[in-house]
Amino acid sequence: MNAVTKVARLLEEMPEDIGALADDPKALAGIDGIGKSSAEKISEFSKTGTIKDFDELKASIPQGLIDVLALPGLGPKTVGLLWKKGDVTDVESLERKIDSGELADIPRMGKKTLDNIKDAIEFSRRSAGRLRLGDAMPLAERLVERVANAEGVTRTAYAGSLRRGSRNDRRHRHTRRGE
Repeated sequence: MNAVTKVARLLEEMPEDIGALADDPKALAGIDGIGKSSAEKISEFSKTGTIKDFDELKASIPQGLIDVLALPGLGPKTVGLLWKKGDVTDVESLERKIDSGELADIPRMGKKTLDNIKDAIEFSRRSAGRLRLGDAMPLAERLVERVANAEGVTRTAYAGSLRRGSRNDRRHRHTRRGE
């Protein structure tokens, strides 16, 4: 996976448009940091809009594991272990198997770990539909700025969870000049 990440970062940072080379795996492989296999996959994606190996891999894994992987504190290795050794295929089966004790015999799945996973499931349910602070803050700042420039508005600020989560609330208040 590191090679894929490195190639993606390399492509993002390239000053020129990669599109002109995308259909030519040999030209792509000539770029320092892009190997033959990566070049072939980039070219395949450029031509077809998909990558056969990825599609096959995706089809071999239960779709519900994507949601398990999204739980805080669970990485690919742990999710893979839960799937292969515990037959966990989604969040519901994970929760059911924790409650029944079925996962306790899996290596690295002691009581504390399973309690932490259970807490992660609860947290995920409570926070469903909420934006992360880092995603919400820029949006809130743009909205506050637009509202601050509206006729008749003398003071604006965001409120609620976002305000309580910010470190320096004063920095994000907008007041019209001269007021």
